[in-house]
Amino acid sequence: MIEDEVLEIVNSGADGVDGLTRLVDQFRESRDVEELLRLLLSDNDDLVNIGTLITSEISAERYNTVAFIRRLRELSHHALPSVQTYAFRSLFPFDNPTKQESPIG
Repeated sequence: MIEDEVLEIVNSGADGVDGLTRLVDQFRESRDVEELLRLLLSDNDDLVNIGTLITSEISAERYNTVAFIRRLRELSHHALPSVQTYAFRSLFPFDNPTKQESPIG
């Protein structure tokens, strides 16, 4: 499960940077982004933080759904400033008032 993978990365210390980079690359390529939604919906702040970080690093086209946008909007008010920052970075591509197909409404 994605949660276990991320917790292993978080707990691996300095080696976690390489693991996180590999994980981000997987999502940039073809890994199912629905797994990220599980991280974004977690009660564990570490999982949410990594989930928003990954989302902010991949193409917005990959997570352009109502469920993702709604959750990212909620996370823009999260207690952790890093989660807020990553959530805003993830939402930024959709902040275009002339773009009609965006699920932000």
